[in-house]
Amino acid sequence: MARGAIDLVLIVLVTVSCARAQICKGGLENTLQGTCDQSCGEAECLCSGETPSHEESLICRQQCDSKSPITSNVTQCLDMKCTNVDTCVQNCHTGSCSLNCHAKQSCSQECVNPEKVCPKVVCSAQRCFQRCFNCTMICTGEVRFCDQTCLGGVCYAKCKGKSCSKKCSSAEDTACDIYDEEPPTDAITTTMPLTSSPHATTTTQTTPTNTSQLNMTTITTVLQTNSTGFTPLSPTEEEKGAVGAISMGIVVSPTVQVLVLMVILNNGS
Repeated sequence: MARGAIDLVLIVLVTVSCARAQICKGGLENTLQGTCDQSCGEAECLCSGETPSHEESLICRQQCDSKSPITSNVTQCLDMKCTNVDTCVQNCHTGSCSLNCHAKQSCSQECVNPEKVCPKVVCSAQRCFQRCFNCTMICTGEVRFCDQTCLGGVCYAKCKGKSCSKKCSSAEDTACDIYDEEPPTDAITTTMPLTSSPHATTTTQTTPTNTSQLNMTTITTVLQTNSTGFTPLSPTEEEKGAVGAISMGIVVSPTVQVLVLMVILNNGS
């Protein structure tokens, strides 16, 4: 092979390596499923899909537990930052986790262990979801739908988006309270004790941008994961109206976990 051809091959390889490093910064890239599987220790975590343009549908997935793909003993995921990727998912099963998400389509945080803390989610994606104990969620004005499900303890939800939903869905032996204004810091960061008087409330506020014509459709985003990461499945239809309700479910097996985010849109009738 000629010297010029060898130099060209080396340049191409270096360019591809740099591009991938920018896509999955601080993570383990899964090229087969197009995901950035990421874990972190006590430092901040990053996941960026800024370049190249053909990877703009990348899903950034962070699994914060003792079986994370990179770190063998994870104690906390202090700050996960997602920028310019389509979907950002954070599953927090150990320590405390926080998420600063600027994804294009959706952000989701699962913090379902009552002994762990997810102090804050800041979201500016089209759809934002949080399911947690003792947590805080802030949705900016760019958000079309903001949903918080508080599983127990003291939760705080501040929504500037077009449609907002916050609800308590606690077990019978767990108290749950949601605040519009930020509660005391010790109430957020401390796990609430179990109580014999269950508390469950639901508050939904919807402010559509166009109340004269709203179409009815269903958007379903399914994220399926196995030992190698998430596989995105495209929504059934494009979003056309204001969000009326949401249903979120988790199905777990020894090898497969499916996170289903279903957004049901209605015509206000």
